[in-house]
Amino acid sequence: MKVAELKLVVDANMVEMRQEFVNVREEMRTEFVNVRQEMRTGFADVRQEMRTGFADVRQQMDAQYADLHHQIHVMAEHIVTKVEVILETKIDQRVDAKLAAFEKRLPRKREKR
Repeated sequence: MKVAELKLVVDANMVEMRQEFVNVREEMRTEFVNVRQEMRTGFADVRQEMRTGFADVRQQMDAQYADLHHQIHVMAEHIVTKVEVILETKIDQRVDAKLAAFEKRLPRKREKR
């Protein structure tokens, strides 16, 4: 009778172990589903943060570009003004030199006539 009783106990333990394995599998599946969902949510959050961050960076770059464009424009105007002054000075010097040369030649031309 002991063997039959032991067999029943072993069979009962086996059924219980199988049920525990089924329970463990279900728990693992549930946990894996939860982990996957958390990862998807986390990745979605990271993607959103990256989009927001890139949008902020783009806005900052646009603002810096506008400021840089303005500064370049101001520098270009300053350079053009300086070039105009230099050219006017050079032109005035040439005109003065030509007038001086003409004034030098004028008395000679009058003498020849």
